[in-house]
Amino acid sequence: MIQAVFLDFYGTLVQENGPVVVEVLQNICGAGREKNPEKVFGYWWSSFNHAVEEANKGVFENQFTLALRAFEKTVQFFEAQSSPRVLCERMIEHWAHSAPYPESRAFLQELEQKGMPYYLVTNGDSKFLDVAIAELGAHPAGVISSEKAQAYKPDARIFRRALAEAGLEADQVVHVGDSVENDLKAAQAVGIHGVWLNRGQATGTAFEIAKLSELKLG
Repeated sequence: MIQAVFLDFYGTLVQENGPVVVEVLQNICGAGREKNPEKVFGYWWSSFNHAVEEANKGVFENQFTLALRAFEKTVQFFEAQSSPRVLCERMIEHWAHSAPYPESRAFLQELEQKGMPYYLVTNGDSKFLDVAIAELGAHPAGVISSEKAQAYKPDARIFRRALAEAGLEADQVVHVGDSVENDLKAAQAVGIHGVWLNRGQATGTAFEIAKLSELKLG
Protein backbone atom coordinates (compact mmCIF):
# COMPACT_ATOMS: atom_id res chain seq x y z
CA MET A 1 0.00 0.00 0.00
CA ILE A 2 1.26 3.49 -0.90
CA GLN A 3 1.88 5.48 2.26
CA ALA A 4 3.64 8.54 0.84
CA VAL A 5 4.24 10.37 -2.41
CA PHE A 6 7.66 11.59 -3.50
CA LEU A 7 7.53 14.54 -5.89
CA ASP A 8 10.07 16.21 -8.12
CA PHE A 9 9.84 20.01 -7.95
CA TYR A 10 11.14 21.78 -11.06
CA GLY A 11 9.28 20.77 -14.19
CA THR A 12 6.71 18.90 -12.08
CA LEU A 13 5.18 21.35 -9.62
CA VAL A 14 6.74 24.56 -10.94
CA GLN A 15 7.94 25.51 -14.38
CA GLU A 16 11.55 24.77 -15.16
CA ASN A 17 11.86 27.53 -17.76
CA GLY A 18 10.48 31.05 -17.91
CA PRO A 19 11.13 34.66 -18.90
CA VAL A 20 14.35 34.89 -16.88
CA VAL A 21 15.85 31.96 -18.77
CA VAL A 22 15.00 33.67 -22.05
CA GLU A 23 16.58 36.89 -20.75
CA VAL A 24 19.79 35.10 -19.78
CA LEU A 25 20.09 33.41 -23.17
CA GLN A 26 19.42 36.68 -24.99
CA ASN A 27 22.14 38.34 -22.92
CA ILE A 28 24.73 35.80 -24.07
CA CYS A 29 23.51 35.96 -27.66
CA GLY A 30 23.65 39.75 -27.67
CA ALA A 31 27.13 39.84 -26.20
CA GLY A 32 28.74 36.95 -28.08
CA ARG A 33 29.24 35.32 -31.46
CA GLU A 34 26.31 32.87 -31.30
CA LYS A 35 22.89 34.37 -31.99
CA ASN A 36 20.82 31.20 -31.69
CA PRO A 37 19.56 30.92 -28.08
CA GLU A 38 18.81 27.21 -28.51
CA LYS A 39 22.46 26.50 -29.28
CA VAL A 40 23.55 28.59 -26.30
CA PHE A 41 21.15 26.77 -24.00
CA GLY A 42 22.23 23.40 -25.38
CA TYR A 43 25.87 24.15 -24.60
CA TRP A 44 25.08 25.47 -21.11
CA TRP A 45 22.82 22.50 -20.32
CA SER A 46 25.44 20.01 -21.49
CA SER A 47 28.10 21.75 -19.39
CA PHE A 48 25.83 21.84 -16.36
CA ASN A 49 24.89 18.16 -16.63
CA HIS A 50 28.55 17.21 -16.99
CA ALA A 51 29.29 19.14 -13.80
CA VAL A 52 26.45 17.31 -12.03
CA GLU A 53 27.85 13.96 -13.11
CA GLU A 54 31.29 14.90 -11.83
CA ALA A 55 29.83 16.05 -8.51
CA ASN A 56 28.11 12.68 -8.10
CA LYS A 57 31.37 10.85 -8.79
CA GLY A 58 33.64 12.94 -6.58
CA VAL A 59 33.41 15.85 -4.15
CA PHE A 60 29.89 17.27 -3.89
CA GLU A 61 29.32 20.92 -4.84
CA ASN A 62 26.06 22.82 -4.62
CA GLN A 63 23.94 23.71 -7.63
CA PHE A 64 24.89 27.38 -7.65
CA THR A 65 28.57 26.46 -7.96
CA LEU A 66 27.88 24.02 -10.80
CA ALA A 67 25.61 26.45 -12.64
CA LEU A 68 28.20 29.21 -12.31
CA ARG A 69 30.89 26.95 -13.73
CA ALA A 70 28.61 26.12 -16.67
CA PHE A 71 28.02 29.83 -17.30
CA GLU A 72 31.76 30.49 -17.18
CA LYS A 73 32.35 27.81 -19.83
CA THR A 74 29.43 29.02 -21.96
CA VAL A 75 30.48 32.68 -21.92
CA GLN A 76 34.04 31.72 -22.79
CA PHE A 77 33.03 29.32 -25.56
CA PHE A 78 30.75 31.85 -27.27
CA GLU A 79 33.14 34.74 -26.59
CA ALA A 80 30.40 36.71 -24.88
CA GLN A 81 31.12 39.90 -22.94
CA SER A 82 28.78 38.84 -20.15
CA SER A 83 29.29 38.31 -16.43
CA PRO A 84 28.87 34.62 -15.55
CA ARG A 85 28.10 35.51 -11.93
CA VAL A 86 25.40 38.01 -12.88
CA LEU A 87 23.82 35.48 -15.22
CA CYS A 88 23.94 32.80 -12.54
CA GLU A 89 22.38 35.11 -9.95
CA ARG A 90 19.53 35.75 -12.38
CA MET A 91 19.01 31.99 -12.71
CA ILE A 92 18.90 31.72 -8.94
CA GLU A 93 16.13 34.34 -8.95
CA HIS A 94 14.23 32.22 -11.47
CA TRP A 95 14.68 29.06 -9.39
CA ALA A 96 13.46 30.92 -6.30
CA HIS A 97 10.38 32.35 -8.02
CA SER A 98 9.38 29.75 -10.59
CA ALA A 99 5.74 29.92 -11.65
CA PRO A 100 3.65 26.93 -10.54
CA TYR A 101 1.71 24.83 -13.02
CA PRO A 102 -2.03 25.58 -12.81
CA GLU A 103 -2.87 22.20 -11.25
CA SER A 104 -0.08 22.07 -8.66
CA ARG A 105 -1.70 23.78 -5.67
CA ALA A 106 -4.98 21.88 -6.07
CA PHE A 107 -3.09 18.59 -6.34
CA LEU A 108 -1.09 19.24 -3.17
CA GLN A 109 -4.22 20.34 -1.31
CA GLU A 110 -5.94 17.11 -2.34
CA LEU A 111 -3.05 15.06 -0.97
CA GLU A 112 -3.25 16.99 2.30
CA GLN A 113 -7.02 16.49 2.52
CA LYS A 114 -6.54 12.74 2.01
CA GLY A 115 -3.92 12.68 4.76
CA MET A 116 -1.32 11.48 2.27
CA PRO A 117 2.13 12.83 3.19
CA TYR A 118 4.30 14.03 0.36
CA TYR A 119 8.02 14.66 0.19
CA LEU A 120 9.87 16.82 -2.31
CA VAL A 121 12.81 14.92 -3.81
CA THR A 122 14.62 17.36 -6.01
CA ASN A 123 17.91 18.76 -7.20
CA GLY A 124 18.55 22.21 -5.79
CA ASP A 125 20.01 24.34 -3.01
CA SER A 126 18.16 25.43 0.12
CA LYS A 127 19.02 29.04 -0.81
CA PHE A 128 16.38 29.11 -3.53
CA LEU A 129 14.31 25.99 -2.82
CA ASP A 130 13.00 27.25 0.51
CA VAL A 131 11.74 30.43 -1.13
CA ALA A 132 10.13 28.60 -4.05
CA ILE A 133 8.39 26.08 -1.80
CA ALA A 134 7.01 28.84 0.41
CA GLU A 135 5.74 30.76 -2.63
CA LEU A 136 3.98 27.65 -3.89
CA GLY A 137 2.29 27.30 -0.50
CA ALA A 138 3.43 23.70 -0.21
CA HIS A 139 3.62 21.91 3.15
CA PRO A 140 5.70 18.81 2.46
CA ALA A 141 6.42 16.27 5.16
CA GLY A 142 10.04 16.67 4.14
CA VAL A 143 12.35 18.18 1.55
CA ILE A 144 15.16 15.95 0.34
CA SER A 145 17.29 18.14 -1.88
CA SER A 146 20.55 17.35 -3.60
CA GLU A 147 22.22 19.67 -1.11
CA LYS A 148 20.84 17.70 1.84
CA ALA A 149 21.59 14.30 0.29
CA GLN A 150 24.96 15.48 -1.08
CA ALA A 151 24.01 13.85 -4.38
CA TYR A 152 22.04 14.79 -7.48
CA LYS A 153 19.32 12.80 -9.17
CA PRO A 154 19.53 10.32 -10.82
CA ASP A 155 21.98 9.13 -8.14
CA ALA A 156 20.32 6.56 -5.89
CA ARG A 157 21.58 8.27 -2.73
CA ILE A 158 18.96 11.01 -2.88
CA PHE A 159 16.13 8.46 -3.06
CA ARG A 160 17.62 6.35 -0.28
CA ARG A 161 17.90 9.47 1.88
CA ALA A 162 14.24 10.24 1.15
CA LEU A 163 13.15 6.72 2.14
CA ALA A 164 15.16 6.96 5.35
CA GLU A 165 13.58 10.32 6.26
CA ALA A 166 10.10 9.01 5.48
CA GLY A 167 10.77 5.82 7.42
CA LEU A 168 9.29 3.77 4.60
CA GLU A 169 10.25 0.91 2.31
CA ALA A 170 10.56 1.42 -1.44
CA ASP A 171 7.32 -0.44 -2.20
CA GLN A 172 5.38 1.91 0.09
CA VAL A 173 6.18 4.98 -2.01
CA VAL A 174 5.41 6.37 -5.45
CA HIS A 175 7.66 8.98 -7.04
CA VAL A 176 6.37 11.41 -9.68
CA GLY A 177 8.54 13.55 -11.92
CA ASP A 178 8.88 14.96 -15.41
CA SER A 179 12.23 13.36 -16.28
CA VAL A 180 12.53 9.81 -17.59
CA GLU A 181 16.14 9.47 -16.43
CA ASN A 182 16.14 11.53 -13.22
CA ASP A 183 12.72 10.51 -11.94
CA LEU A 184 11.15 7.45 -13.58
CA LYS A 185 14.23 5.26 -14.12
CA ALA A 186 16.11 6.55 -11.07
CA ALA A 187 13.19 5.76 -8.75
CA GLN A 188 12.65 2.34 -10.33
CA ALA A 189 16.34 1.55 -9.85
CA VAL A 190 15.87 1.58 -6.06
CA GLY A 191 12.55 -0.26 -6.14
CA ILE A 192 10.25 2.76 -5.92
CA HIS A 193 7.21 2.81 -8.19
CA GLY A 194 8.08 5.62 -10.59
CA VAL A 195 5.54 7.65 -12.55
CA TRP A 196 6.57 9.82 -15.46
CA LEU A 197 4.65 13.10 -15.72
CA ASN A 198 4.64 13.31 -19.51
CA ARG A 199 2.54 16.46 -19.50
CA GLY A 200 0.09 16.55 -22.40
CA GLN A 201 1.69 13.63 -24.22
CA ALA A 202 1.15 10.57 -22.02
CA THR A 203 0.26 7.42 -23.93
CA GLY A 204 -1.78 5.87 -21.13
CA THR A 205 0.73 3.22 -20.10
CA ALA A 206 1.02 2.21 -16.45
CA PHE A 207 3.99 4.45 -15.68
CA GLU A 208 2.81 7.63 -17.42
CA ILE A 209 0.37 10.42 -16.60
CA ALA A 210 -0.39 13.61 -18.52
CA LYS A 211 -1.31 15.67 -15.44
CA LEU A 212 -0.91 15.34 -11.71
CA SER A 213 -4.61 14.76 -11.10
CA GLU A 214 -4.32 11.44 -13.00
CA LEU A 215 -2.09 9.94 -10.30
CA LYS A 216 -3.71 6.82 -8.81
CA LEU A 217 -2.74 5.89 -5.28
CA GLY A 218 -5.11 2.98 -4.73
